[in-house]
Amino acid sequence: MRKIALGAAAIALLAPSLAHADTNAVVGIDYNRVNLPFADADVYGISGAFNHDISGLNFQMDGYTGRASEGFCCLNTNYAAAHLGVRTDTYSAAGFIAEQSFSSASGINVGIEGQMFFPQAMIEGSLSYTDWSDFDLNATNVQVDGAWYFTPDFSVNALLGYTSADEGGTSGHFTSYGLSGEYRFADCPASISLGWRRLDGEGDHADTWSIGVTFDFGTGTLQDRTTKGPSWNGARSVYDNWDRTIGIVPLVSDRRLKRDITLLTTLANGMQIYSFRYLRSETVHVGVMAQDLLLNPAWRRAVVRQANGYFAVNYAALGLRMANFDDFKRDGVASVLCRDEELALAA
Repeated sequence: MRKIALGAAAIALLAPSLAHADTNAVVGIDYNRVNLPFADADVYGISGAFNHDISGLNFQMDGYTGRASEGFCCLNTNYAAAHLGVRTDTYSAAGFIAEQSFSSASGINVGIEGQMFFPQAMIEGSLSYTDWSDFDLNATNVQVDGAWYFTPDFSVNALLGYTSADEGGTSGHFTSYGLSGEYRFADCPASISLGWRRLDGEGDHADTWSIGVTFDFGTGTLQDRTTKGPSWNGARSVYDNWDRTIGIVPLVSDRRLKRDITLLTTLANGMQIYSFRYLRSETVHVGVMAQDLLLNPAWRRAVVRQANGYFAVNYAALGLRMANFDDFKRDGVASVLCRDEELALAA
């Protein structure tokens, strides 16, 4: 997956040789500070997108690959998407398919999206469904965005989104909203952006503060990028609302929702690692049991009691990640460790 997302960015880097009337592209780098209920993370990423006119239809590819550090040193978040639709001077409409991933989980995302263009403004919306089958996890995401162009190269943007997720038979509901601005320098392909985004849900919230630099190839202004360039963002909205802030959605780790539970090993700090299946899934996972963590005050902070009474665990707050059994057989305990200098197998 990461290679696919990097491939989309690499294609955008070729834009200077590709750009002409029917093809344009962008590539960007960004830094994000994500404030989560249990920890904070620094996410560094690279993005890329290009679009091409094919006999009246517009084809767009875009992707992002991010790497989280500090408490989330082991977490990779990525997406790669393909869109196909139509554009006119007043509106656009498209459908898309994407692969979304965070840590060891990946899923297929499908959706529809559209935009309305005005002399100094743009409104867009998207609706999509993602199935992360490896983790018995799925989500429906809807988002509405708006941009106001004070000048063709200076915009202020606002968004409102909603995500409904189901994991292992338990559901969660999350609301996203945010503000951002972007300025493109005169006679230069570079623009700089600043933004803030909040994800609220299940009694917790995550704030993401972002700064980025974007390079345009083939479009004249920021507003031109919106109306003529690779600006469809249905797949990116899922990434922003979910993958990059996945720490706010602790993985269900309640023993009552699992079967075929087998103790695999005990870490040096006494934490026990198990293999198991969720009740509604045949996939074998490797991870912890929430009930075990509740017995230790140092670990209890990573456990969340959901509205339905079941427990979920913020793995990253423990320096861990959930793995699949094949990874554990290949890599051993390293497959579940984010900070192997802090946690190791007991002798």
